[in-house]
Amino acid sequence: MMTGCAFPGDDDRLLMEVQHELYGELVGWLFAAGRDRYLTAIRLVGTETELGQRVKDRRFFDHRVLQRHHDLLAAHFRYRHPETIQLCLSETPLEHRQHLEDLWRRWLGSEVKILVERDHVTRAITTAVGYENEEIGLAAERHLARLLWTHYGPIPGCTGWFMPHERAAAPWCPHWAPEAGMAAREAEGGGGLAKGLERLCGLFLRAEDEMYQADVHKFDLWECARCGVEAFAIEIRHGTASSEDDFRGVITSCCSRCGTYEVKLSRTGLRRLNPEMGAVEPAAETACFVAVCGCGGSQFRAGTMARFEGAKGLVGFFDELVVAARCESCGRYGVIVGMD
Repeated sequence: MMTGCAFPGDDDRLLMEVQHELYGELVGWLFAAGRDRYLTAIRLVGTETELGQRVKDRRFFDHRVLQRHHDLLAAHFRYRHPETIQLCLSETPLEHRQHLEDLWRRWLGSEVKILVERDHVTRAITTAVGYENEEIGLAAERHLARLLWTHYGPIPGCTGWFMPHERAAAPWCPHWAPEAGMAAREAEGGGGLAKGLERLCGLFLRAEDEMYQADVHKFDLWECARCGVEAFAIEIRHGTASSEDDFRGVITSCCSRCGTYEVKLSRTGLRRLNPEMGAVEPAAETACFVAVCGCGGSQFRAGTMARFEGAKGLVGFFDELVVAARCESCGRYGVIVGMD
């Protein structure tokens, strides 16, 4: 647990000390409750999942996976219980300390039970631990932080490290082109969502231009690995090699129905040649955004189209790629990223 002032007036050092001492035991409560509910659910429907196999016999995990989530709960407890800094008249210091331990345990236990009743919270917890330190697990950690932040609401003046993003990450709006959007909606009316997204991708890549007639354009509609075609929350993480017209990074999705996390696109690229070391530096994350439509919607249907150089009907090298989406709230079409 990271100890320190998380909001103005957060100066109950004894309570912070108690929470810090109990951290090793209580941080596991989140995972234990989430895992138990998840395993109960898959047993009830009589199925097996890869995530279930990963967490079924898990007894230990990297505590850092859930550290900031525990710290968010700890900060909210301190914010909601400012009276704990005062000893009761009949209490000794030892009794006061024990009182704080009991109060913190009871509060956290009751909150964890409430939280894991929310399907997306349970899924995020188990995914974060089941895929710890993998791309899917890291995306689940960030999503869980956002879920908790939304559930509890912000603390006035909060500056804690447990806030939803490691970096300031403003909502990122897809690029909307009105004319292309109209063409996509017309295509959707004649052939459904997939046709609409495919049309938008084709316009972005100029697939009908004469110079690209020999090339091969492959469109893939995003689907949830468990539920099929669903709406997704989309997270865009830019790498050091990323530019406005040539994306390099990782895009992850979270299914709106079952909460499954998937890496939809991972092309981080290489940063640059380091003249001193004589080698290429590894890519690193520079920005993390959550796709949000201008209407405020954050759930999208999406698809990807890639162009491959073609000659005499043969598929050649990769040329360009585009990710397009349609907002589930207002129906607008837009481009998420392009890659050259």
